[in-house]
Amino acid sequence: MRARLLAAACLLFACGEKIQQQYRVTIIGPTGVDYLAGGTHAVMSISGRGEVARATITPGQPFSLSTTEVMPTGSGSIQVEVLDQNDGLVAFGQTPEINLVLFSPGLPLRVFVQKPGTFGRNDNLDEALHQHFGVTTAASGANLVPADVQLFGTGRLVVTQQNMPVEHIIDAYYVYNPLTQDVQEIASGFDLNRPLQPRTQTAALARADGTVLVFGGLAEAMAGATPTPTSLLDTVRVQRRTNFIDFGAVAARASKSTPEPAVARVATVLVEADTVYAVGGRDDKGPLDSIVAIDPTVETNTFRVLEARLAGTRERHTATAVSGAMAQEVLVFGGAPPDKPVAERLVTGKTPTIEAVTGGGPPRRGHAALVLPAPDGRVLILGGIDDTGRTLGDGLLYAPGPRTFAAAPFTLKTPRSAFAAFLMGSELVVVGGLDASGMPVGKAEVYELPGLTLKAELDAFPRAGASASVLQNKWAVVIGGEEAGGTPSKIVEIYQPAR
Repeated sequence: MRARLLAAACLLFACGEKIQQQYRVTIIGPTGVDYLAGGTHAVMSISGRGEVARATITPGQPFSLSTTEVMPTGSGSIQVEVLDQNDGLVAFGQTPEINLVLFSPGLPLRVFVQKPGTFGRNDNLDEALHQHFGVTTAASGANLVPADVQLFGTGRLVVTQQNMPVEHIIDAYYVYNPLTQDVQEIASGFDLNRPLQPRTQTAALARADGTVLVFGGLAEAMAGATPTPTSLLDTVRVQRRTNFIDFGAVAARASKSTPEPAVARVATVLVEADTVYAVGGRDDKGPLDSIVAIDPTVETNTFRVLEARLAGTRERHTATAVSGAMAQEVLVFGGAPPDKPVAERLVTGKTPTIEAVTGGGPPRRGHAALVLPAPDGRVLILGGIDDTGRTLGDGLLYAPGPRTFAAAPFTLKTPRSAFAAFLMGSELVVVGGLDASGMPVGKAEVYELPGLTLKAELDAFPRAGASASVLQNKWAVVIGGEEAGGTPSKIVEIYQPAR
């Protein structure tokens, strides 16, 4: 365990029919940081019901918190605040909503506490991972409150064999468990009732019904074989087990694939509008201009290649579902050849059509696209590289109603591509990526909504291609990717916003 053990809290609850249970909570924090500096006391609360315990902090000494507070229900979240002598917030941590009735007393529950507005290092991955997918999904189970996790996997894993690093393409699924603050491997192809098919550079989409689609990628037919594009589609669901802190994945529907031409692809983008679409990418012959409609609920015709084609092939592009003036549509941006439109829109419906959208500025790829929260609803296009290889720091705002672009009101302090960007409450966070020299960026930039003004520039681990997921307990988890020289990364970081 890399994080330092700083405190233990024993909580006494009345659960169910007044059965008294004791729960051990371990408080941990980021490695290499004195995150309790300036703190004089720690306060524990439960489900926002106010303070239930308080303890004085002595530098370098352990402390404990305990309570006999009775819970009105069998579920809740535990918050720990570290305060200074003026009751100012120094550090904060919390669990997500948990079920206290089914929690096994022998299993410790950890609370990761860090200074608000920072990136904190947690437990590393056992092995370095890159070219993987990562999405946020809700894990649920019988009599258990749903808990958000980051589901991630496939990709390339680096293991040490005979003191030498060896890279393998994997067919494995993992979750970042916010209850134990660590990573669990939860499934492989065998667990999903299909043969193993190790693959990398897959596309993934978390759906509102709690399922996750994982599609395409470069796959190995057998160990050591040359990877080729695949049409494999997994539809999985993450479940919570009855021992409270355990998670597993099941096949929500049978995995599917097809030999139909033009379906198999790698580095594609999944987007959901009236149905799910896989947009662009490449196959074994090169970049693609085709779009595949995917319906995992049907036995036949799961995959349908649209007659409508993009104006040009697209790689390292984005596809974002928006609501236009007349219908739901998908904004496809970037990744096209120089002589093709920078932006196009896929108009969904019985017979989908594709139309060019003007005003998208210079070509770019390796950028980010995010829909700003309501009532705004515009798409923010940010960063990337242009066709000359220049790294970009500017951005665009696309208004889907009038279908117009305008310049974003800010420019990144550090232009970058292949970065992670996410929205959390009133913040836009941009972390990692490659700078103009091709080196991983060790800074994150935080912008305040709605004006998109720079709020903070923070230290973060330098890497590109990491997966980032926002969880319900107001954490963002950043995992894996590539460090300097393309070296795969083991690093797991937690971001907590300022409070």
